[in-house]
Amino acid sequence: DPGCADREDPSENSSCADIEFEDISSLVSVTAEPMGNSKLSACRNNVAPEQIYLYTLRTPVVALGFDTAGSSYDTLLGIYRGCPAEDEPTFCSDDVSTADKTSEFLIESPSLGDYYIVVDGHGQETGLMVLNVTRFDGDGEPCVTDEVGRSCLAGRQCVDGICVPSLCSNGVD
Repeated sequence: DPGCADREDPSENSSCADIEFEDISSLVSVTAEPMGNSKLSACRNNVAPEQIYLYTLRTPVVALGFDTAGSSYDTLLGIYRGCPAEDEPTFCSDDVSTADKTSEFLIESPSLGDYYIVVDGHGQETGLMVLNVTRFDGDGEPCVTDEVGRSCLAGRQCVDGICVPSLCSNGVD
């Protein structure tokens, strides 16, 4: 059971008792405005307030994506497999590009279990923060075109409910 820390854990919540977080396992997007003092430094030393989320992956996917597209400021994204205060981030992301200061990370073949996501501001930056979660399906797997937060991997498309390689090549049909 990925919601338990060990066999003795009676709770479906994590064992991170000293860390306040929001469980977003059933959500595909969340919006917040981080406030208060910085407690963690996701991926670099900074003093901006952060938001901490828990996403528990209970069913296998080909890839799991997290991004801060839609945020109003320069974000940092730290993804932890253990409690954020105890471990270094397993994955870090700063800017998508020099022009896009939001963050994104794609985890290929993710293990089932808990992922703690820390959305932080670069330096002292803060504002309206958006965190998006996408579950990616692979070739030959069932897919739906109208389900938010679910997609075929890049270079694939959903045809008749199955992810298949895209018919487009170099932008030409």
